[in-house]
Amino acid sequence: MGGGSGERATRVAIVTGGTRGIGAGLVRAFAEAGWSVHFTGRSEASLRSAMGKMPIGLAPLVSAHVAMVDDVEALTRVWEAASAGGRVEVVLCNAGVSHPRPDFEGYDQATLREVVTTNLIGPMTAALVFLPRMKAQGGGFFYAMEGLGSRGEIQRGTTLYGATKYALAYLLRALARESRGSGVSIGALSPGMVITDLLLADSGGLGGLDSMPEGRKKIFTILADRVETVAPWLVARVLADVGSGPRPGRYRRFAWLGGPKIAWRFLTAPFAKRHIFD
Repeated sequence: MGGGSGERATRVAIVTGGTRGIGAGLVRAFAEAGWSVHFTGRSEASLRSAMGKMPIGLAPLVSAHVAMVDDVEALTRVWEAASAGGRVEVVLCNAGVSHPRPDFEGYDQATLREVVTTNLIGPMTAALVFLPRMKAQGGGFFYAMEGLGSRGEIQRGTTLYGATKYALAYLLRALARESRGSGVSIGALSPGMVITDLLLADSGGLGGLDSMPEGRKKIFTILADRVETVAPWLVARVLADVGSGPRPGRYRRFAWLGGPKIAWRFLTAPFAKRHIFD
């Protein structure tokens, strides 16, 4: 599915999984910064829905492509379309899936394959497709999205998801080491706990805060943020990183919800009421 030509933009970004949630927020934030953005989704219907929600003034900067995250040929076509409009400065592997939260033996193989393919094989495939081309053009910035488990956190009910994110963190650090002398910078973005339909479904909160189990409700109220808050912050960090120039071999990580912020929120929770579902 085509989109805008990107003629107004001077720089190009590719975002995988940009049809909804944090991905759609990232696409919009790049476009608001004047970039040409090419994003992927699983189906024409999801792309049409996403483009239908794009502000009219930003639509000329945005192009949508059907591409499964493990499809080399489809991702190659995305690169060809994006690079035809300018230098691809940023590739951001955002596509990811969560899942219901039983203990590990509660999963079936179909769920195993979906989560591992999307969260791990997807970024690996993106690296296979995009990194050689970024090196050939003289450099660029390649990021993937962290999640619970990336830093070794273990929480019951997240074994499958966390294992993929832990492996992804290793992959990115290893790629950063391999990128020395290439002109390509490798890094991770950590959005923290962002309110999306997928997160709410996994947490029993699709009906809003009142439908969520009490323990999770408390955590969400303290730690969760909205897409429109987090996505522009992450893109601003990427733009600053691009502006500072490549540092091949040095791994970069940008986290919205770091340790000090988490501690401050818990400390001030009794006094500062947050209304994330309003």
